[in-house]
Amino acid sequence: MNTEDNLDLVLVGESETEALGERIGQQAYAGLLLDLRGDLGSGKTTFVRGLARGMGLESMVRSPTFVIATLHTGGLPLLHVDAYRLDQQEEMALHGWNEWLEAGVIAAEWAGRIEGILPPRRLQLQFETVDEGHRGVKLKALGDLAENSDPLIKCLEVASNR
Repeated sequence: MNTEDNLDLVLVGESETEALGERIGQQAYAGLLLDLRGDLGSGKTTFVRGLARGMGLESMVRSPTFVIATLHTGGLPLLHVDAYRLDQQEEMALHGWNEWLEAGVIAAEWAGRIEGILPPRRLQLQFETVDEGHRGVKLKALGDLAENSDPLIKCLEVASNR
């Protein structure tokens, strides 16, 4: 079944942005790609901090802007990518992109800059700053989705539970 499921949320403060990441992290599975979009300061890295906590990872999550990618190891590894400074999307292969597409979870900030290598099946999150304390996020499950048992649909379901 080829569908697109959507969810729009307004999050109050960093704690709700982290909590959203944590809920999705608890549903994470090998092969999950999180396509993170939004302006600077809109909540992408804050979301990934919660994602890592939900996945049971204890490493410190910081924006990987200057290193391009950071691997957080644990039961299920997380590759945290920042594509903002990439000159060519093919550079992602140097950071373990292909291996982690199958073996772990990838959270890709500024994913629109690497559109050509993104798999069609992914969870896209579009962050925006509403005002000083509020962030809007639009979640879309993209690609071929199975009915209710699909893990991407489960991610959307837990995202809507506050």
